[in-house]
Amino acid sequence: MSDLKIGWDADLMHGDLVFENNDIQLDEGLGTSVYISLFTDRRATDDDILPDDTSTDKRGFWADSIDPFEDGDQIGSRLWLLERSATTEKVMSQAEDYILEALEWMITDGIAKKIDVEIERLNREGGSDDMLFSVAIHKMDGNKDNFQYNYEWENT
Repeated sequence: MSDLKIGWDADLMHGDLVFENNDIQLDEGLGTSVYISLFTDRRATDDDILPDDTSTDKRGFWADSIDPFEDGDQIGSRLWLLERSATTEKVMSQAEDYILEALEWMITDGIAKKIDVEIERLNREGGSDDMLFSVAIHKMDGNKDNFQYNYEWENT
């Protein structure tokens, strides 16, 4: 199974399709699937507290509203809900829950046996923190794929 490959553009601060010699590249591994799962905004639940208390925008991936299988699957994570939170132990624990929730489909669909998440907080000057996290996906064939990310948000 192949996905269209998405890469991170640090200058523009966003992900985009990867082209090489004017050809779109394919991702034969789990990288793009993990990237989309973690960094696409999943719709907030009715119980979630939105980071902007003046907004009612619960975000969410547009295609979730037209789910042809009506199984309730949702794309993305709720990490965006933490973007204005101070990086307390409770928030870091919530981030871990959101990461596992976003990747749970890999276990349900038989791609992974288990998923491990490790999170570390890195204080930075200027009032922002980074959350460094790694994800280990233990695949059904016994192999393991490892991914590392740096998620930054402003303290309020």
